[in-house]
Amino acid sequence: MLKRFLLVLTLLILAGILLLLLIGGGFGRRPERTVFDSPTTNYIAHRGLYNYFAENSFEGYEHCRLMGFKAIETDIRVSKDNRLIVFHDDSTRRLLEINSTIDQIPFTELEGAHLYFNGAKTNNTVMSFNKFLNSFQKDFVIYLDNKVNKKWVADSLILQINKSSAQNSLVVASSNLLFLSYIKYKNPNVFTSLEGFNAGKEWIYYLIPKNFKPDYYSSFISKVDDRHLDFLRKNHLLDHKIVYGVDRNNLDFTLNSGIHNMILDFDSSFVEILPKTNEIIRDKE
Repeated sequence: MLKRFLLVLTLLILAGILLLLLIGGGFGRRPERTVFDSPTTNYIAHRGLYNYFAENSFEGYEHCRLMGFKAIETDIRVSKDNRLIVFHDDSTRRLLEINSTIDQIPFTELEGAHLYFNGAKTNNTVMSFNKFLNSFQKDFVIYLDNKVNKKWVADSLILQINKSSAQNSLVVASSNLLFLSYIKYKNPNVFTSLEGFNAGKEWIYYLIPKNFKPDYYSSFISKVDDRHLDFLRKNHLLDHKIVYGVDRNNLDFTLNSGIHNMILDFDSSFVEILPKTNEIIRDKE
């Protein structure tokens, strides 16, 4: 009986793999696409200047625009009533000073709860993803770090992206390959990025069916080594690598590596990057 069960299970797994390959167009490279206008360095503001403003806040992203950033990074979570919201932590203690988790609070309460910055209450409140998208999609390339990898979240993301015609200005990022593959299956034109694509995980690239291959591959810059860079060059992926954890200490290494897309932990040591930076932040120092 056990042998028969294992045989049936094995056949079902193989059938599932074959079906996935069929839907996914087999193995191989997908046509290269880019969401960025510039072929040179693309600086992505991490959580909207979180060293100077409440992170993931309207005020922070508005200052990204004033400072001349062309791309921003934000985080997607869900409220108790299944609304997509712009928020990083699972806990609400650090950013809202509420002893709860974000998924236990309905959005009607969150939109009235003020975000904190360095322990002080600000005028910013939690934004819905819909408000965020409508406010900033025309100003930036948007990197969406999705934190809840559920089918209904993917469906809701796709619905709002399609409704806003924002598919050409954002990248849906996740460490969950099934989540990203589902996004590609529902709308092949949405840009995606596989997070956690560190040195030593290059083999994953070869196993992803062509139609489901992400457009970008993300990791901390600290997880990039010479062998990883050689793999990226060999597979024409250097321009499709996005790195985060970039600061003044590792900026030169990042630039010399040939990686052009970086999520920047911006502070005053980067004032030479953007011409309007100094005048915007000097009052925040």
